[in-house]
Amino acid sequence: MTETTPTPAFLKFYVPEEPGTAKLARTSEDIERFQSLTQYAESAETISEKKFRWLEKATTPWLAQQLGVYAEHLEVNGQAMLAARVAWLGVLAAKWVRDDAKYYLANLLTAGNMWLKLGAEATDDTTDAAIDAARGFFEVILNLAAYEQRKERLGAHVGMASYYGLIEDYVGAAFHVDRYLPYIDEIVPKQQHETVYGQAARIYGKVQDVPGLLFCCERLGKPLPPASQLSAQPLDAVLMTVARLHSLGSSSTAFRIMSEFKSRNRSA
Repeated sequence: MTETTPTPAFLKFYVPEEPGTAKLARTSEDIERFQSLTQYAESAETISEKKFRWLEKATTPWLAQQLGVYAEHLEVNGQAMLAARVAWLGVLAAKWVRDDAKYYLANLLTAGNMWLKLGAEATDDTTDAAIDAARGFFEVILNLAAYEQRKERLGAHVGMASYYGLIEDYVGAAFHVDRYLPYIDEIVPKQQHETVYGQAARIYGKVQDVPGLLFCCERLGKPLPPASQLSAQPLDAVLMTVARLHSLGSSSTAFRIMSEFKSRNRSA
């Protein structure tokens, strides 16, 4: 699948294909079903899951994968609404692939990203419906994905943080940022890290999350407040700051603050 540069409004994330993955087998029936589904997406105003119950017995891994890939192709070529519709059909097709959840989770993530972007860029009353649809896709991933499907879970947390940011619920956004930020090496190319940390810092700033801001500043190479200032708090506040920094992966700053706190209290 193709990765594209994220828009400023939110991050994008696709589950990459495993190296050496063999091409999926297809049949003439697969191609006919693919054409039927994409034609439906082009003409229908709404997508009803009940209309596609036949996919339970007719879907294949190839069909599920190709609908996801085609949705991404449409989006790259500026057909955002059609891409979102095809992505939704890709979710319905992948849902019935037996014994392999990767197509379902990958298509859920693709659909969530596309509906979120559609809502973020909309200028009419479709905004709420689109971002609510996106939230639904992300929540299914968080409810279903097992530990070994952590990349999909992390991608869903990215999407949920973006969703809450769009509706200006920054407490909700910060909750999900905490879940993915320590692992961005797994889901975001290095050249995009500055964007990720910058967005996270803005969210942490909205909720006055000092440890979160410290972590982002450290990763962005921004100057940090002196340890003496950070350690000039009651013990419980210092311990909370240190614990949060450790959980985010900023052990060096955590140790520096704790050492300064101990030194200050020994000399008091």
